[in-house]
Amino acid sequence: MSFLSPLVVAAISAALASLALTPAAMRLSLRAGAVSRPGGRRIHSALIPCWGGLAIWAGWLIGLGVGLAFVRNLPEDITLSQLVGVIVGSTLLGAAGGLDDWREMRPLPKLLVQVMCAAVAFGFGVRLRGIFGYPIPGWVSGLGTVIWIVALVNAINLIDGLDGLAAGVSAIAAVSFAYLGAVRHDYAAALMAGSLAGASVGFLPHNFSPAKVFMGDMGSQFMGFLIASIALLGTLKTTAAAAVLSAGLILAVPIGDTAFAVIRRIARRQPPFVADADHIHHRLVRGGLTDRQAVLLIYFTSALLSFAAIVLAKKG
Repeated sequence: MSFLSPLVVAAISAALASLALTPAAMRLSLRAGAVSRPGGRRIHSALIPCWGGLAIWAGWLIGLGVGLAFVRNLPEDITLSQLVGVIVGSTLLGAAGGLDDWREMRPLPKLLVQVMCAAVAFGFGVRLRGIFGYPIPGWVSGLGTVIWIVALVNAINLIDGLDGLAAGVSAIAAVSFAYLGAVRHDYAAALMAGSLAGASVGFLPHNFSPAKVFMGDMGSQFMGFLIASIALLGTLKTTAAAAVLSAGLILAVPIGDTAFAVIRRIARRQPPFVADADHIHHRLVRGGLTDRQAVLLIYFTSALLSFAAIVLAKKG
């Protein structure tokens, strides 16, 4: 059996599970009071449940479990410790995000939790091995791993500003990492990425404009952690320059948006984590695009950059 079969089955299982479980997550969110209320920077006019990330998390776990059952053995490119690190770290961070959706946390405690969860992943063996082909000492690996994971968590979180945007961009990135993992025989990374792509796609019918549910910090932090970990276990594992550049291209939209946001806020003498309405999606809407048009344009840009990343990785 080729690896394509378990990968496709994992993605489809995750999509169906996420699609089916999202209404239950919405009901639980409304019952608990984890909702986004109208007003301020928010443009919706009704209460929107924001624990949709719970369905993405469950769909991903189900898809990954089905994929591993098809493979029958844990792929050789990952250890059980690393798999546990990804599952535990992403779940803890998703739970912390759910708490933030329910009772808003201050920026510093949120950052500390992100650092702690990234440290958990590093402790279980999910780590940066080198930079542009050069090996690095342990303390640099630890620092680089934490910075990479925390940066991606916040990048996905910050781009979650229009209906369906974060889920779609994450799905495109996950498909790209799944493909690269499959062709490089990084089967565990490919299964995790394929399952995430499926879970994201299954969530989108409920989340695309006009959204009936938001993924919330529960979803965006979970997905950001997972994408960062998948990259470390797959594309970035080789430490080759082409691999590093490929990962950067796949994630160029969320990383670029976050980098410009930090620079912009520092230039305005504002704290880096203070929210504003100057992200790329806000600017596109102010420029005359509808929410849907802005989202689709960013999808197209992400897909184009991901295709370029795959070509670069193959040539590299």
